[in-house]
Amino acid sequence: MDCDASVVLASPYAWIGTVEEIAAALAAHERRWGITRHVVREAYLDAADQVRAHVARTAR
Repeated sequence: MDCDASVVLASPYAWIGTVEEIAAALAAHERRWGITRHVVREAYLDAADQVRAHVARTAR
């Protein structure tokens, strides 16, 4: 695949970064593409819960 890191980081297919960076990226993906739901593999549910909890805390 011929792409650089900025293309990968801007895509909604991979969550890469700190909890705060991922939460910000998810908000940007929602604004840009309307994505509001995500499929997460079972092995990563705990990490996804950390992101979800951060989003809930900062949405208040």
